[in-house]
Amino acid sequence: MLVFNTHFPIDSCATLEQLTDVVIKWVAGSPHSQITDTDIRKKLPQNEGKWMFSKNKEAICFRKERVADYSTVGAQYSRRENSTTWTTEIAGTKWESRFIVSIRNFYEADRPSKKTLKGNKPHIIKTILEDIGAERDGILQIQNVAHYLSDSDTDIAVRLINGDNSILLPVVYVSAKQDGVPSASISRLARKLSGMAHIVVEPSRDFSFKIKDRVGYRNAYDGVIGIYWPDSSYQKLFSGSSDKEIYDSVRDSLNEVRTYSECSWRNIEDLSARRERNQLKEKGSTDLEEYIKTFDTQLEAKDGKLNELERENDLLKDKLRKEKEKQHLIINKQGDPLLKQGQEKEFYDNEHKFVILYLLKNLNLSGRQKDIVCDIIKANKLDGSEQKKKIQLIKSKLKAYRKMDKSTKTFLETLGFTIEEGRTHYRAKFGGDDRYLVSISKTSSDKRSGNNLASEIVKKFFPH
Repeated sequence: MLVFNTHFPIDSCATLEQLTDVVIKWVAGSPHSQITDTDIRKKLPQNEGKWMFSKNKEAICFRKERVADYSTVGAQYSRRENSTTWTTEIAGTKWESRFIVSIRNFYEADRPSKKTLKGNKPHIIKTILEDIGAERDGILQIQNVAHYLSDSDTDIAVRLINGDNSILLPVVYVSAKQDGVPSASISRLARKLSGMAHIVVEPSRDFSFKIKDRVGYRNAYDGVIGIYWPDSSYQKLFSGSSDKEIYDSVRDSLNEVRTYSECSWRNIEDLSARRERNQLKEKGSTDLEEYIKTFDTQLEAKDGKLNELERENDLLKDKLRKEKEKQHLIINKQGDPLLKQGQEKEFYDNEHKFVILYLLKNLNLSGRQKDIVCDIIKANKLDGSEQKKKIQLIKSKLKAYRKMDKSTKTFLETLGFTIEEGRTHYRAKFGGDDRYLVSISKTSSDKRSGNNLASEIVKKFFPH
């Protein structure tokens, strides 16, 4: 079972031999391995070829191949622990001006387990980044620290959120809170996700408002962390989540991503079998056993590729199902949509769901109609604790309103309002949309005006 998968560009000036040295250093230097540097280097192929070595419960295999467009090297290392075999596959493929490495981790258990094992990030990623160095991944450098945007980097943010196909890795976008305190440990998260994702940190809360129209309101904001993929096909938002939850989400999503076809252990096996068979033909060999061996190797590689394609097909089907569930607010058991989502964009997380559940809860129904609606409400539970906190904060912040000072204006902007100044009143537009206006007096002597303003905002825009 695949439990870890990533691929990223490394220094294009590096050689296949350097990557091989890093793999040897990783295996021989592991506290869990008894294989030494000398064990591996005894018969390591200098040109194209294959080499294998096993010791106790460990085994390692190297393959090196070259074709017209690229050269490639790979290693497959396996270790048995109790009743489980762990296998790590490393493949590096070098073109004229690009060098990509892929790392995959699998396990195979002799008997079923009550819980699914999760793959930790292999230490070899850290070793590769330190000993060889990474290349730029499109507009971002692969690194173990975060990318901090400046106020003038709106174009970069828009490209990343809308899906920049020039990069390989996903982007973990850390939006700015009003108080400027990050909602996660940026440095720790950047280290954990190096070689798996880019950490991009927003400079200010105002930055969110600058880009929201250009990204169709898809940007994370007010401390929320968003994960955006290069093809813009998938995004996920986290509010108040731990580093572990974000790491787990990135890791699990990477396991669904197809590795470069030229940069995989299966491809190297296939190339090896072809080369060995061609060599037999050139020698005029009539040894049937040798031919069968090369065909077996190639069939095994093809079977592996087929299994991966079938797995990918299953993942895509599951992804399509999830997309369908996102597009349709309610799905019946036959998979047919009962309610289709319209064109209105959400101005905050789960806004549509809050509105619909609020309306359903307040319907005066009886009999069969009541049973159906209650069943739908029960099946669509929504944690309203954050919404309630937000409402309490609105009431607390606005109850003493007398004038539009900087603090009040900033608070309203964090809620999603844009403020325009008129002659006697301010126009607060929710989501920047002219259809949703709240008129706020410039000064007020009425003690109830603040409470009234808070009540109007909650009633119009924050159902609970």
